[in-house]
Amino acid sequence: MSTFTRLQKRLSRCGIETHFNNDIYTFNKQDITAQVLLPNPLPLEEKAVEQLLDFASVTMPNSDGKVCAARATPDFHPGTIAPG
Repeated sequence: MSTFTRLQKRLSRCGIETHFNNDIYTFNKQDITAQVLLPNPLPLEEKAVEQLLDFASVTMPNSDGKVCAARATPDFHPGTIAPG
C-alpha cells in the first residue's frame, strides 16, 4: 500500500476527502478546499494538510471576508501554527 493511500485513509477518517491529479493534491473538508503542488515521490504530512485546511477556513470577524484560495508548494511542511 502506498504512503499516499495510507494518508488518504487517515484523512478520510477525519472527514477530509483527497484527490491527486497531475502532481496536485486537492483536499476538501465540508465546504473548504485546499491544494498542494507536490510531485508524487515527495512526502506529504497529515499535520501540514490539516493546518492548510484550517488556514483555508479563516474568516474575518463581523464580515463576509474569507480566504478565497489556499495553495502550497513542494516545500510544504507543518509549522508551529500554520504550514510553512
